Amino acid sequence: MKIDELIAKAQSLEKPGAITPEQVEKAWNDRYMAITSKEEAFYFLCCINLLNAAIKRKVFKKEIYYGGIKKPLSLFLLQLIESEGQYVDDFYLNPEEGPCLYIELNGLQFTFHNVNSKEPVVKEFMESEGNQIKDWKGIRLQWVAGELFEIARERNSSRDEFGV
Repeated sequence: MKIDELIAKAQSLEKPGAITPEQVEKAWNDRYMAITSKEEAFYFLCCINLLNAAIKRKVFKKEIYYGGIKKPLSLFLLQLIESEGQYVDDFYLNPEEGPCLYIELNGLQFTFHNVNSKEPVVKEFMESEGNQIKDWKGIRLQWVAGELFEIARERNSSRDEFGV
């Protein structure tokens, strides 16, 4: 399935799609990966998206925890700020939404609420002219998290080949 087809599917769903225990385990194990390319950034974002969707399901609540999701996301946010958005198309923080981190990549808009904004560099970025807030596009990526994760795994398959 292509990303544009997945977006259309996400808009038409009435409930979240399937997520497997194997996907959760893989995403959890890869959440602290080094990010050195757009493909790796996409895979990382799909991992975090999948984990954010999974933690809301009773079956996964004992296997994963929010701190284990928010910490690698905070580290990636610091990398984005320091590199001025290298490996993504755009990113911004809306302080009025928790704050909410928006990251745009490959035509998708990933959103993550309640990111750590206590770091001075994050506060400074939030208040800067570089933080150009845009509207949410209305696509619930968590509802297609399992399928999106598989697309990202396929695109980033060299990680599996080398056992990373």
